[in-house]
Amino acid sequence: MEIEKLRKEYELEVDWRPFFLRPETPPEGTPLPAYIRERINDPNEPLKLRAAREGLKMVRGEIIPSTRRAHEAVEFARAESGIYRSTVEQGVQEGQELGIRAVPTFVFDGRFAVQGAQELPVFRSAMEQLGAKPKK
Repeated sequence: MEIEKLRKEYELEVDWRPFFLRPETPPEGTPLPAYIRERINDPNEPLKLRAAREGLKMVRGEIIPSTRRAHEAVEFARAESGIYRSTVEQGVQEGQELGIRAVPTFVFDGRFAVQGAQELPVFRSAMEQLGAKPKK
């Protein structure tokens, strides 16, 4: 949502890339660890509060899903033919080489990275550091 708001202010192209936050997750998923369950049940959990401000309710399951198939589906939607696993693996490798360790991560002009679900002022700051000027 913050990126959509930023698009209204700056000329911006977004290119979504895959990244496995937990690459060891099997295709069927894995049970949510107790420490994560505890954190997401906190009524003051930051993402839950931000979602509520946007009129959304965060709903979390008891399983950490594998996102591999979702990433492959995205690549399928981008192209008409080909094998998508290698494209996803290449994108994940690029993310690792860039030092990405969080989801989402936004890389600006290959120079600045904003990791995590940040507020709009953080994205504006990245644009300013790049020397980008807001739209008129």
